[in-house]
Amino acid sequence: MPKRTFSRLPLHLEATITYNGTIVDGDVEDISLQGVFFRTEQQIKPHDSVQVTVYSHSKENQVCQVRARVVRTTPDGVALEFEKNLLD
Repeated sequence: MPKRTFSRLPLHLEATITYNGTIVDGDVEDISLQGVFFRTEQQIKPHDSVQVTVYSHSKENQVCQVRARVVRTTPDGVALEFEKNLLD
């Protein structure tokens, strides 16, 4: 596995992934400038393009919304790489 460019920050917030007309609820486990681990039981295929929306404390308070692609799946969720890092 290649070394990460950016450090991960543990972060536990509600989030959704939207792809192929489907909205999947889950939680952000950690985040970096380059990606996020999204905890969910829903299976999403590697390389799928998705939209990630992260909320602060409730779905009424949206923190960010970014495009990403699935780079890895686990039984606990999916690792997503942002199309642009969060500072772009």
